[in-house]
Amino acid sequence: MKYTLLIISFLLVSSVSFAASFSVFSKPGANCSIPGYLTSTTSSTADNCDNIFLISKTKEEKQIEFIESNIEIIAEEMSQGKGLFLADYARVLGCSERSVVDFSTITQKQTKNIFMKRDDAKSILLRTQKIINDNSALSQSCSS
Repeated sequence: MKYTLLIISFLLVSSVSFAASFSVFSKPGANCSIPGYLTSTTSSTADNCDNIFLISKTKEEKQIEFIESNIEIIAEEMSQGKGLFLADYARVLGCSERSVVDFSTITQKQTKNIFMKRDDAKSILLRTQKIINDNSALSQSCSS
């Protein structure tokens, strides 16, 4: 009984996680239906399933998720002015490869302002974006 409940719980969490990541929609006029999903047609055939598409997370949602998943290592590497996760953070914010070093140097000087409190990832993202926007070189080479 315990194992059955554990498996059911895992499946529910997995389903919710997938549903939060992607939404399934049918383009208008599509002749495709997916069991368990409502589509814009009443057909039960899969004649035109290429009209089904997935909508993924927004850019900001991906940025926040990256921060949440790596907050400790980003803070540590930012204070050092270098590191793989810090470079990936710059890329996630839309910085070009050639601006990663500038991003690392500038954010190193602002680490205390970016991580002034151990608060939510969105606040950290907004403070980082402000630093990017306030710097003429970064604002041109990063599309946060």
